[in-house]
Amino acid sequence: MLIMDHLNRSLELIHNNEERIKLAGYNLMAGRRAKLSAAYSSALQYFRAGRALLPENSWKVNFRLSYDLFLELAQAEYLSASINTAEQLFNTVIEVFTSK
Repeated sequence: MLIMDHLNRSLELIHNNEERIKLAGYNLMAGRRAKLSAAYSSALQYFRAGRALLPENSWKVNFRLSYDLFLELAQAEYLSASINTAEQLFNTVIEVFTSK
């Protein structure tokens, strides 16, 4: 996961949407591995980085990745005692599902 840390330090240099989406997926995988190891603060960083890489229309063009990142991020926020942030993220996921 050290590689992800280095990549995430240069997020602002990545402008290609395909590359950003691919990197968001890698952050999702790294975050899940960190969460399984009970490294919740690391998981939170990866999930936040992944969400930041998503394009504005991510729910339309990459629904599954958006869903997974938002849900994992909400859980990591909750596990890190950021209850209000977690609730907002869970509500976003619910809104997307109810608007379909």
